Amino acid sequence: MIDYSIIIISIPLIYLLIRGLKVTFLDIKNYLENIKYRKKIQNSKPDFSKPIKIIGVGGGGSSIVDYLATKYPKKFSALILNSDKNALFSKTVKNKILLEKQDEYGCGSNTNCGFSLINDEVIAKLKEFISEDKNVYIFSTLGGGCGSGSIKAICQNLDIKDLEINYILTLPFNWEGVKKYDRSMEIINFLREHKSIINIFKNDKLLEYGNLSMKECFNKQNEEFNLLLFPNNLE
Repeated sequence: MIDYSIIIISIPLIYLLIRGLKVTFLDIKNYLENIKYRKKIQNSKPDFSKPIKIIGVGGGGSSIVDYLATKYPKKFSALILNSDKNALFSKTVKNKILLEKQDEYGCGSNTNCGFSLINDEVIAKLKEFISEDKNVYIFSTLGGGCGSGSIKAICQNLDIKDLEINYILTLPFNWEGVKKYDRSMEIINFLREHKSIINIFKNDKLLEYGNLSMKECFNKQNEEFNLLLFPNNLE
């Protein structure tokens, strides 16, 4: 006689096992891509005679770019865009694009909201900021609505000949849940399908920094972004 209770108990265990293997596979894939990306940066000969163009998308991406551009104004020329008006205009970065919607808040977890806010006018402003530069770095923290959705739309619509966009992305903490992680991987897979250049950071690494405040942990991560773009720490 079949013991259905064992089958019922086994189903979630099998699901967790399969999901764990999938996450491990994706972590290894992301790790190998990051190694390849860092070697590319280290072996390249970037033009340090002018600031590097960096763009922050959404709340998290804007915070990263604001930190880098404020602390290292000679290294970076920055632009940030967000749908949360108060968060956007609290930043010191001069170049800002408000992603206009019916209210002045963020998109929550709605990536369709973030996607819809990247219209022709926003793309035109991005092109104006990029100008003649052919190497641009776009920062975003994945898992939410504005940053994740906007990144997807930018990838799809920002078409400039010979432009090389480097997406520097962060994955949410594990404790933020499966939905945020899956939402993040959906965007990463979309970027991969479009042959985008991606470098991925995991927020869980912040837990390795020890007894620091959350702000101090994020600042240490921001310094890693700085070293990624300037591996020789050139001023």
